[in-house]
Amino acid sequence: MWADEAEAEKEAIARLRAERADEALLKILKTRKSSDQRALFAEATRLLSQALFVPSGALLTERLQWLLEHGSVRRDEADERLYHYA
Repeated sequence: MWADEAEAEKEAIARLRAERADEALLKILKTRKSSDQRALFAEATRLLSQALFVPSGALLTERLQWLLEHGSVRRDEADERLYHYA
């Protein structure tokens, strides 16, 4: 029973962190209109570290990919390292 509750809590925390990472990435891109990946991840890490948690690069990469797939963010046609708010 305790293991099930602990697992459910871990999943809820992971979902919350993913949502907060999405929000940070979108907030930055909405403000700047475009950003390269390094600057985007540095700013997202700074924002999330101040109030919530220190995100891993893997989490930010995964969330950026999800945002790309769902049309919230688009990659620049000329420079694949540049992302734009869609």
